[in-house]
Amino acid sequence: MERFLSLGGDMADQLAIVNRVIEEHHKVRTHLRLVGDSMNDLEGLISLEQVKPDWMLASAELISDKHGRLLQVANSLAEGLKNHFALEEKHLPPILGELMMHALALEHADIRKALDSLHTTLNSFKVAGFTDEELLTSRWNIHQKIDDLRQAIEGHAGREEVMLRMAKRALEHRVGQSGS
Repeated sequence: MERFLSLGGDMADQLAIVNRVIEEHHKVRTHLRLVGDSMNDLEGLISLEQVKPDWMLASAELISDKHGRLLQVANSLAEGLKNHFALEEKHLPPILGELMMHALALEHADIRKALDSLHTTLNSFKVAGFTDEELLTSRWNIHQKIDDLRQAIEGHAGREEVMLRMAKRALEHRVGQSGS
């Protein structure tokens, strides 16, 4: 058991890193809610456009605004995840070990792929010239990409938090023992 004490620096520092990663997971979930809220607004506006064709120009402008907001939120989420993953991949290996970090890195790659897919779908979205059927298809595609991303991130965060809470408990125990 003593060999674990020598891994990756001071245990109090490792505990601080684990606490920081757990805190960042809460921030990521907030961004996910923002993406979901933006999607709901966009869906509502697309539906409005289909019901009220006389308001085509105004609705199209509103849809474009909401689409822009959704792109901003998705970009913010991508940047936040990029920074979060970099933090984890830099500081967690001595805490979690090589195999667990490899598993996390594989999940990070899956999440990046889901984000790229969402960005591709969002960047190909346009209101002008779309038929009602095309708008419905686009709405469904965007909705599906967001759901896929949300599931990937939430599943990953849940699995990672189990590992982090276990590591936190062990580190708190060790820090307590070394302080006694």
